[in-house]
Amino acid sequence: MNVIFKYLLIFSAIIIAGLGVTVYIMNKNINSLKTQNEILYNNVSAYETELSHLKDSIIVERGAYLFTIDNIRSSKDSVIQSLEETRKELGIKDNKIKEYQYLLSTIKTDTIINVTNIIGDSCQFDLEIKYNPQTIFNISLNRNNGIDELRHKANISASFEGIGYIKSEWKEPKFFKRLITFKWGKYHLERYVLKSDNEMVKINDFKVIKIIQ
Repeated sequence: MNVIFKYLLIFSAIIIAGLGVTVYIMNKNINSLKTQNEILYNNVSAYETELSHLKDSIIVERGAYLFTIDNIRSSKDSVIQSLEETRKELGIKDNKIKEYQYLLSTIKTDTIINVTNIIGDSCQFDLEIKYNPQTIFNISLNRNNGIDELRHKANISASFEGIGYIKSEWKEPKFFKRLITFKWGKYHLERYVLKSDNEMVKINDFKVIKIIQ
């Protein structure tokens, strides 16, 4: 009887240990799938935000993409490929890179101005076109040794302010459905806002790519 009881205890211990290992593995797999789902949702949201803000100018908002090094290497996006080439040129190792950032901005304007300050009886002039204190153009026409010289000088400056923050969204957006199903989980999405202090500068695009292990 004691022997049977002993074997029953051993068998029960094996069953409990097996169940414990199974539960641990299942929880680990579930957590891994949840993480993958959140990363996928974050990247889809970042892409949708990028598409919806392509026509912004002074202030633009973007989501941060979450990529592994393998995602970076296999990406067909020309911006990501360019960033990866720059990383290689700088000699930054894979395990040292934390984040990629890309910014594209332009200044485009058309100006019509009456030339009233003509020098003497010639066509010489010296004009300053000032859009704001950070965007100044100088255009001049002068005769030098019988040759007319047209000169153009541009003085343009701009600074950019970026703010990163977390935007939370319900996994189940409908309140009553959340109430019935007890789905109160949230997605926590990374967002970045970029602002230029020069209204003449248009921010055409920018990307933030964070490297995950």
